[in-house]
Amino acid sequence: MKKTTTTLALAGVWLFLLSTMAVFANNETGGFLKAEEIKATATDPVLSDNLTVSVRGTGQTIGDILMLEVRNYSDRRTEYLTIQPALIPGYSRFQAYMVTETKEVAVSPGTTITVPVAGICLDPNKPPLSSGRRGTPYEHWIWVDTLDENWRPTQNEGWVSDPAVEVLNPIREEPLAHRIDFYRDPEGLADFAYTAIITIEEAIDRLHAEDELVTPLSQNREHERRAILQHTVWMTMAPLLGETYSKDDFKQRLVDMLGEKEEKPEDTNMDDEVSNLWDAFELVGREAKVMKKGESSSFLNPPQMLQSETYLKSESLIETAGLQR
Repeated sequence: MKKTTTTLALAGVWLFLLSTMAVFANNETGGFLKAEEIKATATDPVLSDNLTVSVRGTGQTIGDILMLEVRNYSDRRTEYLTIQPALIPGYSRFQAYMVTETKEVAVSPGTTITVPVAGICLDPNKPPLSSGRRGTPYEHWIWVDTLDENWRPTQNEGWVSDPAVEVLNPIREEPLAHRIDFYRDPEGLADFAYTAIITIEEAIDRLHAEDELVTPLSQNREHERRAILQHTVWMTMAPLLGETYSKDDFKQRLVDMLGEKEEKPEDTNMDDEVSNLWDAFELVGREAKVMKKGESSSFLNPPQMLQSETYLKSESLIETAGLQR
């Protein structure tokens, strides 16, 4: 479809929010459970001797992040594979993930099935596992639970004191003041990351219920929810690695996407749109109690152009879902 204005061209790029470095999340491939449906069990799942699990990437940062090929070698009995919230350690080149769903999958005797796994990437500065690439074995996933009220980061878990880290512990509402290399010490991060993701999801749902989120994606609430969730998680996790994910980083990635679409970034005034979306991420972070309270943002009074029916036309967003970085 020919786009008639630079604003409409820019609207197509907002699907970039769903997956900055990969293909975009697809509503038809599954997705996130509601926070209240995400339950970690007290017992870690055990893989049956009759099952083998091959883990492959999908290239997505959010939604169905992995595909499992599960084979049952038994010729007599049905076997079951349990999937539940887990931190999946990353590599030097690829992001770490958090699995965000709980389900049990039946595998009939002598059969092989493919199982999608829903989750989210944790590091904005590394790409997701590319499509088809082998991932961390199921046996090495770190099963998680929510933090208790007494938890604090400790050196024996891999945390290093750093007063510059202002990310909050959402349970105690106090600064972590620590960072962690969660590629070297993933277990130390696991329960904090899981708790942060749950609180961010719950904050998005509350703000949506109260009609307090208005962004360029607001006419497609599922796209909007995933976009805000992913970027708020990245804003929360980056400082723990001693890295940044700033509004300027966010804007530059949009500029790069426009360039790949052969649009002229200098002809597109995106400052208002970037500010609106960044304010949305920060609002959610504060509501989730992973970010400090600050000055009231301009987010609740978005620029008039964001209310344009043409700009928000969801068909224009969906048509560009095949974009890749």
